[in-house]
Amino acid sequence: MKRLFLQIFAWLAILLGVGLMLQPTVSRYLTEQKSTKTVQKFVQAAEAAAPAAPETSAAEPARAYPELYDAFLAYNQQLLPKAKAA
Repeated sequence: MKRLFLQIFAWLAILLGVGLMLQPTVSRYLTEQKSTKTVQKFVQAAEAAAPAAPETSAAEPARAYPELYDAFLAYNQQLLPKAKAA
């Protein structure tokens, strides 16, 4: 009877050791699978939510505040002669 308990304990210890050695690998695999599914869902949702954007010219992207950009350009042009004089 004592020998049977020792064998059971030895097998449980071996199984526990193998489980502890495999835990990081199994955990990484499960996390990778979950992440892949989440990314796929996000990409599908983003593709469904975003309408096809019209192609804009590659040379000049559309600006949100064109009047403010023009004011910045004018101001920079005013500063340019002062910088050259200094």
